Formats: sequence, C-alpha cells, structure tokens
Amino acid sequence: MKNNWLKKGIAASLSLFILAGCNIANPFAQTPTTPVIPDTTKPAAFDSTKALTGIAPYYSANSDIEYYPTAKPLLTDTLITGTLRENILTSYTSGWSPTETPKWTDVSGVMHFYEVGTIKAQTYKNRKLVILNVDCEGPCFEPYLYRFAYDPTKNELVMLTKYSSEANNSTMPFTYTADNTVFYKGIAPPQTIKIPNSDKTLSLQVEDNAFNPTNENFMFADQEVGNLYGGTGTSCLSLHSPDGSTSLYGYNPNFFKSETVMITWSDNSPQTNLSDNYDYVAGACGIIANCYTASATEMKDSDFQKAGVTSTGMDIYTLKNPLEEASGVVEGDGTTMAQAIFASSYQGYKATYEWNELAKKKPMMTFKEFAASKPILYWKDPFNRWASVIRLDVKPAAECGKPVIYLYPEKTTDVNVQVLIDKFTKTIPAYESNGWTVKADPDGTLLNYADGKTYPYLFWEGQKKGGSTVTKGFTVARADVETFLDESLNKLGLTTSEAKDFKDFWLSRMLENTEPYFFISFLGTSEFNKIAPLKISPAPQSLLRVFMYYNPTFSASKMAPQELTSVARKGFTVVEWGGTSSKPWQAE
Repeated sequence: MKNNWLKKGIAASLSLFILAGCNIANPFAQTPTTPVIPDTTKPAAFDSTKALTGIAPYYSANSDIEYYPTAKPLLTDTLITGTLRENILTSYTSGWSPTETPKWTDVSGVMHFYEVGTIKAQTYKNRKLVILNVDCEGPCFEPYLYRFAYDPTKNELVMLTKYSSEANNSTMPFTYTADNTVFYKGIAPPQTIKIPNSDKTLSLQVEDNAFNPTNENFMFADQEVGNLYGGTGTSCLSLHSPDGSTSLYGYNPNFFKSETVMITWSDNSPQTNLSDNYDYVAGACGIIANCYTASATEMKDSDFQKAGVTSTGMDIYTLKNPLEEASGVVEGDGTTMAQAIFASSYQGYKATYEWNELAKKKPMMTFKEFAASKPILYWKDPFNRWASVIRLDVKPAAECGKPVIYLYPEKTTDVNVQVLIDKFTKTIPAYESNGWTVKADPDGTLLNYADGKTYPYLFWEGQKKGGSTVTKGFTVARADVETFLDESLNKLGLTTSEAKDFKDFWLSRMLENTEPYFFISFLGTSEFNKIAPLKISPAPQSLLRVFMYYNPTFSASKMAPQELTSVARKGFTVVEWGGTSSKPWQAE
C-alpha cells in the first residue's frame, strides 16, 4: 500500500510539473505563504553616463568640511563691520587723492562672500568655511578666491592660505590674519580622475579656474569626486566643487614626458623621436596650453590615414589629401576643415621661414615637400576627439608684439622701468643694462636720460618660453573685429589715445589673415606678470596691463567668455598694452 501511494504521489507531482511547464492553470495549486524577497545585498552598478546629484563622497564622507547643499551668499555689510570694515577701507583706499576717495559701498561691491559649510576638523572646528570671490581689476582668467575660517560670534576671519589665491595689494582689498599650516581633507581637488571604461586618467591642470561657471556640457560622472564637464575647442574638462569653485583636468598622452616617445612609421621610414621634434599647436609669447586643442565635430575619421604607432602604443595619423590652397567651410568649396587648417599651416611656415632658426637649417620646402615631411600628426584622445601636434621646425615662433608702457605720475618724477623677459628683439628707446631711466611728466611725456630724446611711451618686443594659460575668451567674426576691439578696449579702461594706438598697430595685422573667425583673449595684469614681470621704481599705485592673444580660425570656439573690467587709476598710474598671435604677423 505504501508503495502504491508513493507511485501515485510521484505521478501527481509529474503531472503538476508538466501542467506548470505548459502554462495551464493548476486548480490544486496553493498560494505561497512566504513572500519572495529580492536580493538587495548588491548595490546597483554605477552608471558614469548619468550626472550625480548631491555632494560626492570625496567632498562629504571623506572630508573635513560639512558642505551645505547650496552656498549661502553673505551680505558684506553684515559680515564686515567695526574694525574689520575700517581695516578694509583704509587698505583699499590708500593712495587715492582726498577728492577721489571711494565710499564703503564702492569698496564692498568688489567682494562677494559665500558661506559654504562648517569645519569638522579640530583646527577651527565648528567655524564656518567662507569663500571670498574678489572681482578682477581688468581681465583675468582665474578668479581671486580666498577661503576663510569664520567665527560669526567674534566677526573674525582667518585666511586659509593653502586654499586661497596668491594675495597682493591688487587682488586682496584688505589686510588679514592668515594660517598657512592648516590642512583639511575635501577642499583641494584630487590630482587625478579615472576616465570611465578606460585605463587612462585625467590629471589636474588648473586649480580654482572658475567660480560658479555656467553653460557647460556634462561629460561623465566619477563615483567618488562627482561630475565632469567640457566644452569645444579644448580638451580640458572641469570638476565642480560644492563650494562653487571649478578646476580643470586634462588627459596627458605623455608625448613630452621625460621618457622619449618614438614613432614607428607604417611606410618603414626611419623612426622619429616625437618628444624632441613635435609640440602642441597652441601657444605664443609665453602663452601655453594646459590642455591640447581638440575637436569633437570638425575633424572626421575620413580625413585621416594611419601613418604609424608610438612606442607607448598610440596610433598616429596624417592627413589623407592635403591641399595647398584650401579656404575651408566655404559652401560648395569641397574642402574639409582639416585641409583648410593644414593649408594655413603651410602659409604660416612660409611667412616665418626667414626668422625661424630651425627652419633655416634646410632650404624652404615646397608644399609637396612640406606635406611629405609629416609636419602635422593627428591622434585620438579617450573621448574620440581628434587632436594634433606640429613639428617644431615648421611651427611659427610668434613673439610678444609691441608692448608699450605709458607712465602717468602725479608730478614730474624720475622713473626706472625694467622688463624681465627671456629675450628682447627690439626696444625703443634702447634698453640699457638696468632698463630705462626716464623723467616722466603727468601728461605721459617721457624724457629718456640715455639719449636725451622724448617719447610718448616705452616700446619693447621680445620672446618668452612659457608662463600663462588662456582658458577664456571670445569668438569674433572677421567683419566684427573692429567693433569688438572698440567695445573691449573701452571696457578695459584704455583712454581714447591709448585705444587708438592699440588699434593702429593690431587691427590691420589681424585682418591680414583670411580665416572667417578670430578667437580673442585678453591677459590681464596678473597673467601677464607671469610672462614679463615689470620692475618699476618708484612703484606705481595703479598698474593696468592689457595683452591680447588672438588665433585666426575656421570655426567658432565655445570657450567660456571673459568678463572685461577696468582698473581704477589712482595716484601714479602705469598702463601697458601689447599682443601676440598663433599666426605670424609683420612687426614694425
């Protein structure tokens, strides 16, 4: 009996199994009493294509700062009171004449305070982390950002100098208590960021490059540090900190590291030392590019052919069909952007051949010889964008073009001026071993003691290997260049006669280029001081340095625009303007 029941039970079980497999309802089935619990022990996989919301772990879980979800603007009139206000007003207005001394409202308008979090570490624990963003006097690329530990009960600010811009009389409008020893986790950005789905990394290029930027395109998210954003015209990506600051990151292909990178060519020609013979395309007169120029759309895969591979494993390409005359982006022309840029490079090579010492070691190349010599090499970065390097002997060696220095003392004064540049190519009057020594009148007239002649300004041209980086600027159509210069020079505070001198020199030289657009950027006093520091005795109370960099281009760049402001002229004032270009131009 037991065996029969067992057989019947097995048969019934098989019947239920078959019925269930055929999706036929089983009238004898019972509803399970135990609910099915999903497996939640494994977190969802991180998706780098979706932007993070909230504060990333680098700035929250692993930080000495408890950041607010959003920064809180602080009213300067509320924060700055009593002796602190008197200190700021006295410091900022020193040197002004009694008739032109500004009021507190004028001074406080350049300072913007934000409370961004609370300090959790022992040093200054429970004080507020406050950021001060000081408006630039004149153009600048990087904001003047200062971080303070703030005690609201004492109305006391202590600057955290390790996390602040370099302070001087022109950037910090008041004296302050400083602490250069404190170290906090979660303020400084990380040195490297891993690129998703790659073994490549981004490295920090410029810290605190912007404050509360807008109009950036989301690129990817890093699980620890947050969202990375990018634009066109440069390979730089930006990381936003919860305190409002933004830092620039770039992928380094390691072409120019200390270890030599060699190219093995597909055509079996002798290997080439890339590190010693090529350079990035951007740069002139001390202007360097932290991140290489990259194109997301203008360059097509069909423009290029593989030509070799580097010793580091990166494929190298050359242009398929170079043309000597290529106007580019002209409807119906049939030429590509890559062909137009290549043709322009050959024109630049020819224009600078006579004073390019590397080029002059060989006879000037015809276009056919130029194209065959692999003057420009192309490669792809981890974001599938085309970039290029140019051979040193064909790269235009643009210099600092006609910087002129005006001196406006309050009374006739003997002044010594020295420019600290790598190499002078021309000076008027002649630059002596100790610089220029002149008698300067309030109207700007200069008597040069060395030759006994009078001059309206001091003139110099020279060369500099590197020092400042262009990260902001404007795209200007060729037809709009003159109007743009008129408006910009006025915003920068040049007088009518100074602006006229500027345009008389630069406008015609700019328009000698045939490209339909210009990328134009202005280096201000702090940036140009990195290229060619001025040593002036007696020291001026106001210094305005305006240095224009322009790049003729076939396409519009979408780099972040600059804010152009002027420098208040107070007391003994020195004004200087100059410029340079990525393309050769005819000096005086």
